[in-house]
Parts: sequence; C-alpha cells; structure tokens
Amino acid sequence: MILDTALKIANVLHSYIELLTWPIVAFVALFLYRDIIRSLLPGSKIKMTVSGVTFETTLPVIKQSIIESLGDVELTEDQWSWLVKLRSQEQVEICDADKEMLRPLRNAGLIRTHPKGYLSKAKAVKISRLGKLLVEASGRG
Repeated sequence: MILDTALKIANVLHSYIELLTWPIVAFVALFLYRDIIRSLLPGSKIKMTVSGVTFETTLPVIKQSIIESLGDVELTEDQWSWLVKLRSQEQVEICDADKEMLRPLRNAGLIRTHPKGYLSKAKAVKISRLGKLLVEASGRG
C-alpha cells in the first residue's frame, strides 16, 4: 500500500516536471537573452556617440536620416547590392565607371574611400558603420 502510494506520487511529480520543463527552459532563455531580444525589437533604442555627443535613437530613425542625407532619393538596386557586397567583404576594388553610382553612398557616409580622400582618386571602397546599420535595418544583409 505504501509502495503503491509512493508510485502514484512519483507519477504525479513526473507528469508535473514533464509539463513544466519547456516553460522553465523558455523563461530562463528569455531571462538570459533579454537584452539581445530587446535590441532586436523594431522600436528598440540604440545608444550612439558621435563627436563626443551621446544620444539614443531607433534604427528606423537612422534609416530615415540616411535617406534624407541621400536627398530623399531611395537607393537603387545597384547601390543596395554594393552595400550588401561591402558588408560581407572587407574592401572592394572599384573602377571609374562605379564612382558615379557610389558617390551618393559616400556623400551619405555609408561608404568610405581607400585610400582616404576623394572618391575620384579612390582605388577601393569600404562600408562604414552607418552603412552596416542601414543594411541590417533593411533586412537585406
């Protein structure tokens, strides 16, 4: 009789543990990764420091600021493909034919020239942090 009762209690405890395992695992994962999850939410804020000034903003606001710096002109597919390519590579060699299409990206601060200086004298380009942020916010990277 005591053995029978102990087996029933063990079965009940086992079923409770089985029932609560995944919610507990999910709760622990959410707790441990809450900062990362929060940063991925659309309205989440990021903290930036530019020239010694620190401010908070959202990725959509940064994206809109970049679009405005492009003269309210949307990026072309060729420009997007350059940004995506530059995000995955350290540096990309360019030719004179590329420079006219890359100029708005450089003027908006999305890419940097190599060597530093004028785009007309550049041999290659690199993506800037701002360019990386734009690619990530767009979901294209």
